Amino acid sequence: MTRKEFWQKIINDLLEDNFAIFLHKQHDIDGWSGWLDAGEEGNEFVVALDHPLSFETAIHEYCHYLQWKHKPDLWQKVDATYGVLIDWLEDSQITETEENLKQSLHDIIMLEHDCELMSINFAMQNCIEGFDVNRYVQAANLYLWHYHYNLKFRKKPTKAICSTDAVKKMSLVFDSDYRYYLDLNNLDSEKQQNIVKEYS
Repeated sequence: MTRKEFWQKIINDLLEDNFAIFLHKQHDIDGWSGWLDAGEEGNEFVVALDHPLSFETAIHEYCHYLQWKHKPDLWQKVDATYGVLIDWLEDSQITETEENLKQSLHDIIMLEHDCELMSINFAMQNCIEGFDVNRYVQAANLYLWHYHYNLKFRKKPTKAICSTDAVKKMSLVFDSDYRYYLDLNNLDSEKQQNIVKEYS
C-alpha cells in the first residue's frame, strides 16, 4: 500500500463514520502530535503534519479509530478514566486523587499498548510504503513510558513526544503484555534518564 493509498483509505473510512479530519501544518498541536476523539461532543481525527513522525502518528490514530469501531468494549471500558490524567495534566486548577490518577495511567497504557500492536500489525500486513518497524517500535516504547513522567512532573515533554533523538535510544523490542509498561522498574535507568531529559 502506498502512502497515498493509505491516506485515501483512512480519509474515506473516517468520513463514512462522520469523523471530522484536521491535518495541521504544525510541529504539534498543544504539545501533541495528534489524537482521535470519539464521543458526545463529536468525532475528530487530528494530526500535526510537521511532526517528524506524522505518518506514523496517522497510522496510530487510525488504529484508535479501528479500536472504536471494532473493539467497543475496550473503548467503553476506558471512556470515563482515560481523560482523567490528561485533563489534570493540562489544567493546573484540577485536583485528583492519587487513586484516580493511577487508574487513569493504567487505562491509558492498556489502550495505547493495544493501539501500538494494532498499528504495527496493520502497517506490516498492508506493506505500507516506507514503514520502518524498528523506528516505530522505538517510538511506541518511548510513547508508552513517557506517560509515567507526565504523571510524575505534571507536564508534557518540552517538545512533542517522539520528535527528538530520544526515540533512537529506546528498545527495539516491544513487549506483548501491556502490564510490562506499568512498572518503571522494567525500564533501565539510562533510558529513564533519556526520557527525563525530554522534560527539561
